[in-house]
Amino acid sequence: MKPALLHKTSALAAILIAAALACAPAQAKKQDDLFDMADQLDQIDKGDFQAAIDRANGCTRAHDFSCSEKELAKAAKAANSGQDKKVLAEARQNIVAEKARIAEEERLREEERQLAEERAREREWRARKYAEKMAKERERQARRDAKKREEQESAQRRSEDLHAFIEKSNAEHAALVANIDRQTKANERQIDREAEQRREAQQRREAQQSRERLAQADARDRKIQQRLAAERADEQQRQEREAQQRAQQQREAAERLAKIQAEKAAKQQAEQRQREEAERLAKIQAEKAAKQQAEGDYMETMRRGIRLAATKCPDGAGHYYVTGKMPKAKGDYCINVHYQAICPGSRVIVNGVAHNFIGMSGCFGDTYQIDPKPACAVDQVRVEVTDVRPCR
Repeated sequence: MKPALLHKTSALAAILIAAALACAPAQAKKQDDLFDMADQLDQIDKGDFQAAIDRANGCTRAHDFSCSEKELAKAAKAANSGQDKKVLAEARQNIVAEKARIAEEERLREEERQLAEERAREREWRARKYAEKMAKERERQARRDAKKREEQESAQRRSEDLHAFIEKSNAEHAALVANIDRQTKANERQIDREAEQRREAQQRREAQQSRERLAQADARDRKIQQRLAAERADEQQRQEREAQQRAQQQREAAERLAKIQAEKAAKQQAEQRQREEAERLAKIQAEKAAKQQAEGDYMETMRRGIRLAATKCPDGAGHYYVTGKMPKAKGDYCINVHYQAICPGSRVIVNGVAHNFIGMSGCFGDTYQIDPKPACAVDQVRVEVTDVRPCR
């Protein structure tokens, strides 16, 4: 049991005992008021839980994950139902998804940086190759110049032909250098275009993924808000029904008490000579009525205070089971809890009886198979108490 719930349960038990000792005739009414207070405390916990969930989701969107974890820790302390735990798990999954998205963005930026470095290395390599080629060409030119000088010294008459040959070679060399330079620049432009295309394609993929993640997050938030609103409406209707039922039961109890008192007065007037016998019989009847009243009050307290829910246990067959908790109350009776299970929007109602119910929830406590199995998910099955009766 969570510390907050344990504290509230202990406080409620202390209040019940003090009320019983202070004013026994008004015990039933005070117990009703105290159970109303317990329901109000549950509503406050639900408000605290939802506020913590909303703050945690806001921190996650702001990338303040330490804030998210802190708010989820607060929400975990106020989570009292399976639905609350499911909402808490969804909020934790949002943190994991946001961290994964940030890591993916970092990875893409690293890939782009590596691509830029690779392009720079390729330009440097081409420039080095070009410089090496020009150096070799200069060496060849130097050799040709030396040969020219030798030929001029040995044969003056071939000078004109040699000069023409050199000019032709220089023109070819210039054309070759110009062609190499054009090809190098064309290759660099092609590399730049391919890199730009890859970068634009990556940016488009990132934008699409971001839009999809935002749409999914908005859809999850809307679904959670709708589900919580429906639960609050159901809880308000249940409280109104219980208030009407308590008022009706109080009227019936008053009528029964008035009838008993009238019968007792008439009997005393008609049997003056048998007063002692009449008093003895009246005492026996009063004790019996008190016992029946105590038993009835206990059954009614259980009917109003027992909380049932649907769950699944590791039975290997996937059956749905009813389990739940019972409030603390004065008395020790064996009870059978009558309930009905229904899916939202369905007209199919599954009725059942939890025999010898002791209020120990979970798969290792009170479990009663729902047969036939409802058609909706187990966390959507609504289980309501319809009656509580003695085991006899």
